[in-house]
Amino acid sequence: MKLRQSAKDDSGAFAVLFAIMFIAIVGLSALVTDVGYWYASKRQLQTAADAAALAGCQDLAHGMSNGAIWATAEDYAGRNFGTPLTLAECTVVPPSANGLSDIGSNFVKVTVESNSPAFLSRVLGRTTTLIQAQSIARIGYITGARSPAPWGVPLLQATRVEVSAGGGPFGLLTEQAGGLWTGAIPTGSLGEVLVRAFNDQTLDPAYPDGVPEDAEGAGYVVRIPDTAPFTAISTARLTDGTEYPGSMVFTSGSADKVVVYVTVGSPLAAGQSLAVTRGNQDIAMTAITSTLYRAQFAPPTTTDLQESFVFGVKQKKAGSTLYDLDPAGRFLVRRSTFPISDITLQPSALTSTTTGPVQVTVKLNDYEYGRRYELKVTGGGAEVGNFMAVDFSTLHHPPYWTQQDPVEYPAMPNGTSVNYYPYIEGNPGFNFVMHVGDAVWTEPGNLSGPQTRNALLERFGGEPSNFEAWEAAGKPESNRLVLVPVVEKIQEATGQTPLRVISFATFYVEDVVVQGGDVAVTGLFVEYTAPSLDVVDDPPGPFAVQAVHLSAEGLDF
Repeated sequence: MKLRQSAKDDSGAFAVLFAIMFIAIVGLSALVTDVGYWYASKRQLQTAADAAALAGCQDLAHGMSNGAIWATAEDYAGRNFGTPLTLAECTVVPPSANGLSDIGSNFVKVTVESNSPAFLSRVLGRTTTLIQAQSIARIGYITGARSPAPWGVPLLQATRVEVSAGGGPFGLLTEQAGGLWTGAIPTGSLGEVLVRAFNDQTLDPAYPDGVPEDAEGAGYVVRIPDTAPFTAISTARLTDGTEYPGSMVFTSGSADKVVVYVTVGSPLAAGQSLAVTRGNQDIAMTAITSTLYRAQFAPPTTTDLQESFVFGVKQKKAGSTLYDLDPAGRFLVRRSTFPISDITLQPSALTSTTTGPVQVTVKLNDYEYGRRYELKVTGGGAEVGNFMAVDFSTLHHPPYWTQQDPVEYPAMPNGTSVNYYPYIEGNPGFNFVMHVGDAVWTEPGNLSGPQTRNALLERFGGEPSNFEAWEAAGKPESNRLVLVPVVEKIQEATGQTPLRVISFATFYVEDVVVQGGDVAVTGLFVEYTAPSLDVVDDPPGPFAVQAVHLSAEGLDF
């Protein structure tokens, strides 16, 4: 009897213990289920906060107002709600000074929160849980880029610019704002104009004053004889409906027009006319007034880095030439990437009564967002080794830069064409970082055959070209975005030329153009920065590229 009674008592105790354990298990299961939901919600909120901060900071980098920045941030946060949280269940905390959300001079901080509902854990008395996620995006500057394309676009940081005419003495120009240099050709100099600009690259002891960049034939200073019927000759560049007086530089392949004005001392007699001569071609001039005539024509195209062309002016009657002034002027046609973008001469045609020197303005090239630039050209004889390809196997960190110095990228494949095309493809096996200040040598040879096109098509991965749609979508990541180094010469160009990396630029490559069997690559310069391992808060140089990036600095939680 005692044994039976004891067993009965144990059974009752076990039932009580089981009931308690059952409640605990149910409660724990409820917490596990809800915590899993809250964790998924937290991840979604963090994604929304990251996207909002990056998008808002991109607007901050573009100089937008705080209102526009925050509208963008809210828009991008909203795009990331849906599962498990809906937009109605979430709140983007409004910005305030030093608040959970904030807009600073170089950062955007976004906090997104939700009172997430409890489900099974309601049995424990919990109905909602506040879940928050915070993100900060900052404006930084790129000092290094991972695996860029094997092309280099040139830029010129001038320390001195000088000009001469007809082989005469040089006159120094004075630096102005906006990349402009102004001055005059020494009085009495006539003939072909030469502009020479020096960069600040002095790594090579042979160039203690920097490396020169010459613009040869960038105009012609002519003296009009007293016996000529012409009293004035001037040029202008017509671009997008606007004339730029005195301009002598035109971009190959653009819609630029060469405009020539000629003034005569007295109205022409009946049957007489004026013409601008280009080679064997006569371009008729149109009378603007009884003594002022105008003609315009398209400049020749060139694959050279730069090429100079002469024009003359004729007075004619019934097909016969009464007076021929040749040359009457000269102009330069350049690639869009040539480091000198414009040169103006006023006046370029002198008479016996002209007083004062020829005034000169030189504008250095700067890359403008939305414009097309050559990333790889098909050839040209103006400068050996300037087909714009670079040899990554020659990469050096400073202070080294010559090919004899130790190469500091020991795992880098060699720079032959065997590897050049995989670099274009963006082969993930080529995992390296090029830095501002590094040196790299040009890759000689044309390297613009069908393999270039095939490599780019491989890189694009079937993504169609639609620049407008890409911009409208908020400039997302795209296979058509190509990051390239911006470079400056360490020596004057030879078969292989050392270049120094001074910045990076991103281009959207549209269609690949085949020209006579060769492939020319152009891209639209865009305000976009590919992910980078090396970003600093302060610009490393005058042409630093901004990089919007997420940061852990300044987070509240």
